[in-house]
Amino acid sequence: DANGQSGAIKLIVHEDNLAQIADAESATDAQLAGYAYVYYKYNQVRWIATRSGAIEKTIEYTLNPNVDVLNDTGNHWKRKAVMTCQADNSVLTVFSNSREQDLLKHEAGPGVDKVTAYRFDERGKQVAVYHPSVFDLDAGLYDESQSNLASILNLAANKSAVKHGPAQNEQLP
Repeated sequence: DANGQSGAIKLIVHEDNLAQIADAESATDAQLAGYAYVYYKYNQVRWIATRSGAIEKTIEYTLNPNVDVLNDTGNHWKRKAVMTCQADNSVLTVFSNSREQDLLKHEAGPGVDKVTAYRFDERGKQVAVYHPSVFDLDAGLYDESQSNLASILNLAANKSAVKHGPAQNEQLP
């Protein structure tokens, strides 16, 4: 199937709708589509490319050719995903590391422009969250040509962050 991959979720049907289908186990995708509230299409590398439902979203991916996956400390981006909502053209950009942990989320759209960033230790444990309030959106948010998204993380490191772990809400130096 050109729009899926073996073993991947293609359709999500609510159980109330599922009860209306005589033989859901043997039903074709076309028969189930009318009952589905989410439908996924995949790209050639088996990542979700389109999420259809009440609101259609497209997703484009970029891999960072400069990240050294074997020696990564967890604070360098490996994959960038840009999700665009067709209804209002809002965009969610997510940079993730080689462990598939989010390093940075940038939400932009009508009435919204905010960034949240995350830091990890060498074991992959999240050690800091930089909330939208610490970022000056007029200062140039991040430099994706730098594997560590230099600008934004340096800016955030000079401001307060919430530390995760036993001492919740403790401020980092």
